[in-house]
Amino acid sequence: NPPNEGGRDKLILAVGRFFVGTHNKKHDVMIKTFRELCEGGLRGWEFHLVGGLHHNKASKVYIEELRRIAHDLPIYFHTDAAPKVLASLQDRAQFFWHAAGYQEDPTLYPENFEHFGMSTVEAMARGIVPIVVRAGGQPEIVNDGENGFLWDDTTQLKARTLELIANPTRHAAMGKAARERACDFD
Repeated sequence: NPPNEGGRDKLILAVGRFFVGTHNKKHDVMIKTFRELCEGGLRGWEFHLVGGLHHNKASKVYIEELRRIAHDLPIYFHTDAAPKVLASLQDRAQFFWHAAGYQEDPTLYPENFEHFGMSTVEAMARGIVPIVVRAGGQPEIVNDGENGFLWDDTTQLKARTLELIANPTRHAAMGKAARERACDFD
């Protein structure tokens, strides 16, 4: 991929451990959404998922299922990646996606939500525009429409991503605002 005018690649990043159980990062939701974008005409973009892999049978089955649903797409899994790998991806990515808590009930299962969202703040500090689920601690970090977007369903996730791809000026402004917002959590 040639980088865009801002020097970043056509790359979407998601960071979160690969495991089964509470607080699942909803990798499958994001992979299926990326598939829909590609089937809708998105070309030249990659989706990179970074996270630790729990070394138990259920988690290994889980990641194999994720790889199966991503099999023919430009999706890359970075399990137990070294910090320099994550840093390189953060320097190259344009968007940060996050879905933990999607379609969960906060009253019944509060443990299934991101309590704060350190990975979101770290991405924002690198100038990556977050497009994250409106759940858990994410709305406390992202000011919707200013330094990123919050979404309620995958239709919105797709629409917000495409909106910024089509508008590099707004994308650049939101990346700058994201970096400034991350300083509030320094």
